Amino acid sequence: MLEQYETGRERGATQHLVMHTRGRLAVCLSCISSDVKEHGFSIWRRIHLMPSIFFCPTHAEPLMTFCEHCDLSHRRARKTWFPRDSCVCGRSLKHLETIEHPNGVDAAVQIARMAQDVLTGNVDLSELADNTAPVLKRRVSAIAHSLGRRDYHRVAREQFESRLGADLISSLRFTESSIERAGGRYGVEGPLINPVQNIAAIWSLFGGWPEFLAETVERGTNPGQYDAAERYTPQRIRPHNNTKSVRWRRQISQLGPAEFSRFRADCRAKILLAIAQNRNLVRSDFHFLPNGEKLVFFAKNFDEGWLDATLPTQARVPTSLAQVDRSFKRDSEMAALVRRRYAETVRTRPERYISRALLLSEVGNEAAYRRGAGGPELETALNECADTLTTWRNRKIDIFVSLARGIDPRSEWAKKKTFDGLQGRQLSRRFTRGRKWLKQNEG
Repeated sequence: MLEQYETGRERGATQHLVMHTRGRLAVCLSCISSDVKEHGFSIWRRIHLMPSIFFCPTHAEPLMTFCEHCDLSHRRARKTWFPRDSCVCGRSLKHLETIEHPNGVDAAVQIARMAQDVLTGNVDLSELADNTAPVLKRRVSAIAHSLGRRDYHRVAREQFESRLGADLISSLRFTESSIERAGGRYGVEGPLINPVQNIAAIWSLFGGWPEFLAETVERGTNPGQYDAAERYTPQRIRPHNNTKSVRWRRQISQLGPAEFSRFRADCRAKILLAIAQNRNLVRSDFHFLPNGEKLVFFAKNFDEGWLDATLPTQARVPTSLAQVDRSFKRDSEMAALVRRRYAETVRTRPERYISRALLLSEVGNEAAYRRGAGGPELETALNECADTLTTWRNRKIDIFVSLARGIDPRSEWAKKKTFDGLQGRQLSRRFTRGRKWLKQNEG
């Protein structure tokens, strides 16, 4: 092998030991020099051949690859390229990726070292599979809330750009979607599966393995509690603090005692005048009167006792007999429709599970019932007609036994005890066997 390395020719069995790769090739010139000094030849390193790794983790130097002339044709080259400091054509090597931003260079070196830790087994990966995305999501949320922001995707992108640099983000093939997924917020695409992109996200948000691994262990201990801590209570932000009610409250609170008494007397006089002109007046009608909103606002917030005695709220007025009669009549009609639908379903499709939703699906005012407008008679009808698992099971058994007795009264299928004590899958299998028997003996 040493002779083959020195001459660049393949001979005999050694040709089977040569690396005939057709993928991305990269070398570190300092690694080649140290290998040649120590062993007389150089070797390939997995970390250098790993996609998206652009710097040597040992020497912090950029990785080199084919020259410009051979870069596009090396996949068809017949000559094997060994790890050496020149290209297959004899020209100088070129940088695998050009990264100019200082933060990008430092980040690329750190990412390579973190990837080397993974390859050499220095990092415990047992907790990473299920915990990486939630931990990254929680860190992005923490950074955003510390800044008083809720635009998590933009916060994640700004964090990546400040730690990685724009050129390294482009070299790592980060897109808007992948940045959002790297921040733990993903949809149908799922979390990131690119290992180097995940390592870059960890470096950007945590600065290395130690703090990130501590977070993954914490989440692995109690995932529910960890994820619940990530949810922050939303803050109510008023876009305009100078609303009418705020202005009125500020104006009234600045009145002196004498001015306040005169203002209160004036408001009471206007309200009494409006009531005298319309005996059926309710509080909501004041919105249509001149300056009526301010009158009601003052009375509700600064003169509530007098307003309740003079113009009680409709919420406290007892329901009239006519309203009670209409509600009772509507409830009775709905109950009759529920019972009619139950009878029709049992007659046409007796094997069907009759749920409350099915009974209400063609009943008038279904939406009103779901808002809680159903009366006691309707509730009684639903409780009587809606199936439970027991009633549905017993009805199916009665139907099947009736059919079996019509074919052979002495058969075991014509007896209810055949189904005694069966539940779930066992009962389903027994029914399947019984239906086969019915089909075989129907003719």
